[in-house]
Amino acid sequence: MDYLLQQLAAAEAKYYGTFYGLCKQLFSTCHMPSHDHTHHVRVWEYCKRLLIHASKQSRVFNDDFIEALLAAALLHDIGLSRITDERHGSESAELFKEYIASNPDIHLRLYDDIVEAIRVHDLKSPSSLNQTFDLASILTVCDNLDSFGYIGAYRYAEIYLIRGIDTNEIAFRSLNNIEKRFKSFELHYVQLPQFYAEQKQRYLRSCSVFEDERLMAELTEAILQLSIKEQKGIFEVVEIYGKKSDLPFWIQLKKELE
Repeated sequence: MDYLLQQLAAAEAKYYGTFYGLCKQLFSTCHMPSHDHTHHVRVWEYCKRLLIHASKQSRVFNDDFIEALLAAALLHDIGLSRITDERHGSESAELFKEYIASNPDIHLRLYDDIVEAIRVHDLKSPSSLNQTFDLASILTVCDNLDSFGYIGAYRYAEIYLIRGIDTNEIAFRSLNNIEKRFKSFELHYVQLPQFYAEQKQRYLRSCSVFEDERLMAELTEAILQLSIKEQKGIFEVVEIYGKKSDLPFWIQLKKELE
């Protein structure tokens, strides 16, 4: 595992600043806290944790693969800076291609795999993930992991509200969607018992939010008023409602964000 940590550090030293900077720049022109640069950072952190757990079972990943995964994780949703629907994977892939074309000094050996992983990351169903440790599968699953937990519940509510989904449908749609995401994760990564157990608990936490009618009413109200109408970031929303609400959700969400 020590060698993997060295590989991860080397990849970050080489490309993290470049791709993080691009992601942050693109989202600076639009308001979408649920999918902005902070989401991409969390996805990369999930990727690293998954690789570390896999390495404990003698899985080996080469430098090219790790660099490709970093690029895909930090740029997979940048298309949402232009569009907000399910086609954002293709838009993200096009933006990535444009950026690489204009920056010839960046040499990613798995360029084609990165483009494809970004393009399909939000289209895959559990049954279509044919491999466990290929680039597209890891990106898809680690993106899904940011749908779990209290932060995941907040992200679901925000993106559905931005897309004009009726507030009365958000809980049902979220539960249906997150179940598919969890099954996708479970199907391939139950073989990593500690990592699987951690993520299952986070999945159950998000479900508990969607099943709480009072909490969902307050959450959608907060996002509609403060995030969408007043353009406040998630930290500001959490700070305001943490002081005015008697629901523990806001304190728990703040802890996840720290």
